[in-house]
Amino acid sequence: MSDQAEVNRKTAQSNREESAKIQHMINLGWGAALVSTGITAFAALLGSAGGVAFLDLDSTVFLDIALILALAYGVYRKSRVCAVVLFLFFVTSKLTMLLFAGTTALSVIPSLVIWGYFYLQGVRGTFAYHRRVKQPGFVWIQPAGRNGGKTEHFLSRTLAEASQPKEGKENGRTDRQEGANRRE
Repeated sequence: MSDQAEVNRKTAQSNREESAKIQHMINLGWGAALVSTGITAFAALLGSAGGVAFLDLDSTVFLDIALILALAYGVYRKSRVCAVVLFLFFVTSKLTMLLFAGTTALSVIPSLVIWGYFYLQGVRGTFAYHRRVKQPGFVWIQPAGRNGGKTEHFLSRTLAEASQPKEGKENGRTDRQEGANRRE
């Protein structure tokens, strides 16, 4: 194996590992939003169906659910704005519960720490994704679980082909420039 092929293989492996770490952080963010939304929806439906005020939830909770679902989809699509808004919305709602709703710190702080960690990972993941994609030489390789590795194989092969010199491009000249020089 040539030195260039070995460098390409190591670069592709590094990109694959980096992409998997970033995707994992993003998955934690939007996954936590889905789980939180499911728990909230279950509590709201349980309270409204039984006529019991369960955790003092009212009809505005369904607006919260819709907002969180929309933001979760944005995090899934790697939107930095959605990730930050989701995190700030969560922290603001927990602090509001603590300060104005009369809930105890023992019930709010553990959920703030646990769920806040997952939302913060989503923020970190989306920012890391956009930072890495902008860097030269980095190719986003979608983790293999979604399409059986077809994208990964294609991108790894493309990365290796892109680094190979092509005919007619020696000394920075393109084929068109070479043709023009021959006609003169």
